[in-house]
Amino acid sequence: AVLHFRKALEIEPRDVRVRLSLGEVLAQAKRPEEALAEARIVLQQDGSNRYALDLEGRCLRDLKRFDEADSVADALLASDPLSPIAWLLAGLMPWWTGNVVRGLPNVARCVEMDPGNLIAHWTLGYGQALVGNIAAASKEAELMRERAPTMPYTTCTPACSSRRAHSM
Repeated sequence: AVLHFRKALEIEPRDVRVRLSLGEVLAQAKRPEEALAEARIVLQQDGSNRYALDLEGRCLRDLKRFDEADSVADALLASDPLSPIAWLLAGLMPWWTGNVVRGLPNVARCVEMDPGNLIAHWTLGYGQALVGNIAAASKEAELMRERAPTMPYTTCTPACSSRRAHSM
């Protein structure tokens, strides 16, 4: 796949979709330096591209450049403050670098903006369980049971809350 994307970029080097796809393939292949380079080329063209910012943040995380990855969260919010997904990604960025507490307010904002987003509810519940806020995690688990009883995330959330409650 890498060769095909590189050939496509020879034809149209400014194609953002192809460059981001190449970056994703490289990231999945555990080649974060190369993937980061692709994300940054896109960001040179469009500094507010949230897909490139997300890829940049994940690559920085994989490279253990956590301070830089955390700053990407701020860039994500600046890129599109009205987007629930930008808030979710900005919440996940600190989580991925080991700071769940810092990211939870951003995930909560995503839930406020898009209350139907079940992945955001699950993320909020799971994060609350991780930091020991069992009441808040249980609230999200109950919401998941009501709205999506067969969704795999639904069965995971109460288990995470319960496991965390018993380990305290």
